[in-house]
Amino acid sequence: MGFAKDGVPVIGYPLNPSQYGAESTAYRLWCATGSTRITDWGQLTNLGPNLLIDNVTVTSGSPTITVPNPFPSTVAANDQVSGPGIPSGTTVNSVAGTSAVLSNDATTSGTVNLVITTTGKLAAGQGSLIGVPVRIMAINTASGVESTFANYAESGVTGGGCSSNMNTNGASDPNPVTATGTNATPQVALQNKSDQTNSRLGIFHRLTMSIRQLRPPRRSMWNQMASSIPIPTPEQ
Repeated sequence: MGFAKDGVPVIGYPLNPSQYGAESTAYRLWCATGSTRITDWGQLTNLGPNLLIDNVTVTSGSPTITVPNPFPSTVAANDQVSGPGIPSGTTVNSVAGTSAVLSNDATTSGTVNLVITTTGKLAAGQGSLIGVPVRIMAINTASGVESTFANYAESGVTGGGCSSNMNTNGASDPNPVTATGTNATPQVALQNKSDQTNSRLGIFHRLTMSIRQLRPPRRSMWNQMASSIPIPTPEQ
């Protein structure tokens, strides 16, 4: 399918809903509303073998580390662990749920981000959360793009989250201070409707007129500067 920005092949994703149904990446992004919904970029990219595990609680003098959510399923004994307060050569001794026991004691206390190198990769969509939310842009439901994509995302599911439209997981304003009024509802792209196009053309027209109005004064300014510069004669 191509390559991601960091050069990792974007292959093996269960993308097509007609084949994978509710387990497809498209459905889990746009339509799923439960625990299977993909909400964080880490679920798509933090697949391993070098897993970034954030918000890890470490205690100086203790080999036990804990995380808010269960460790990824690929983390196992003998996996290499590195990060702040973790001695070089440390590995996982055992892991269960939200805690793991390392082969060495931590040398510091606090909440840190660690890297655990596993022997295999997680399935697409099952990656560890990295705290970067996926924000889905809703689209005007009267547009052809919206209805076409809704049918696509819902193609392997009956009566799922996109049965009415594809805006089930449309994102609203993330700032609680400004998320009031219409900003508290999902932000909807107009999808090239006439008012959106006219607005852009109006901005372009005003910008063009402003540039044209600036040209004569700038020309005059340069002419004045040029006339004020003395031209040396051979005698000088």
